[in-house]
Amino acid sequence: MEFLSIVSHELKTPTTALKGAVDIVYYGEAGKLTPQQKRMLTIAQHSVERLTYLISDLLDVSRIEGGQIKLKMETASLGKILHDMQEAYLTIVQSKGIELSLQVSPNLPPVLVDDMRIKQVMDNLLSNAVKFTPPRGKITMTAKDRGDFVLVSVSDSGLGIKPQDQMKIFMKFFQVDSSLSRQAGGTGLGLAIAKSIVEMHGGEIWVESDLGKGSTFHFLLRHAKEKDE
Repeated sequence: MEFLSIVSHELKTPTTALKGAVDIVYYGEAGKLTPQQKRMLTIAQHSVERLTYLISDLLDVSRIEGGQIKLKMETASLGKILHDMQEAYLTIVQSKGIELSLQVSPNLPPVLVDDMRIKQVMDNLLSNAVKFTPPRGKITMTAKDRGDFVLVSVSDSGLGIKPQDQMKIFMKFFQVDSSLSRQAGGTGLGLAIAKSIVEMHGGEIWVESDLGKGSTFHFLLRHAKEKDE
């Protein structure tokens, strides 16, 4: 992991410079563009974005495994966190014709979490759901009180996961073998990072899935009062 950390840091600076240069040309600050040039620069922008995500994931994995990530724990409302994520993904799901709904139990107890890191978990779960859910599909986020814990779930009406893959899905660099995953790309690190973050909070994460019917990712977080004891 030390090697990954070094490589990721070395790649970060030239990638940032590349993104800046592409954006300057794309937005016409270096001169007027032809439609063909703009199309080619759009491809370049998307490629730089994918490279940026890869570097970010590699850095997170190396930091997690090196014990370098420190959680900033604060009492928070999971309902608000999920609402913020719904707002953040609204444009993305609408562009694919996917319905994104949110169901939060009334009087849901607060949790003691690192708000940014739990949003990172939700981002990984939602991006995964969007990737594997076809147009006119549905994604549902829920939060329910489960005694000493709050249960958060992300369900989709996508392709589902083979039983033999469900035990591997949280492994680093593992990707489900499908035409959609090959088209959408990805690092194969998002779910591994999500698992590590949830476990750092003292919770657990798992998946339930029926092939061809969709998947539901669940994770548990303790009530704030449990953390305070």
